[in-house]
Amino acid sequence: MPSSLDVFKDFFCGCVSGWAQVLTMVPFENIKVKVVSKPEEYNQGYIHAFKKTIAEEGMTSFYKGMLMPLLGVGAQVSLQFGTVETLKKFLLSRYG
Repeated sequence: MPSSLDVFKDFFCGCVSGWAQVLTMVPFENIKVKVVSKPEEYNQGYIHAFKKTIAEEGMTSFYKGMLMPLLGVGAQVSLQFGTVETLKKFLLSRYG
């Protein structure tokens, strides 16, 4: 049977994993949305859109509106990872 500390670590690691996913994907999503929604301004591709965004808005503009995705994805991946790992440890200890 897994201890409560092991369960907490699994849920925490899942949350951190979800946060890392959001932190790496949001800038790419922002660039994709700019290229698709404003083709006349960002018509030279993704690298042009990236450079133009940094020049006009700065690096922090890539992370605008990130609080809700961090909370949502962090909770979702935490539940998924923690549940699967806890269930694996329980089944291994019972039938192992």
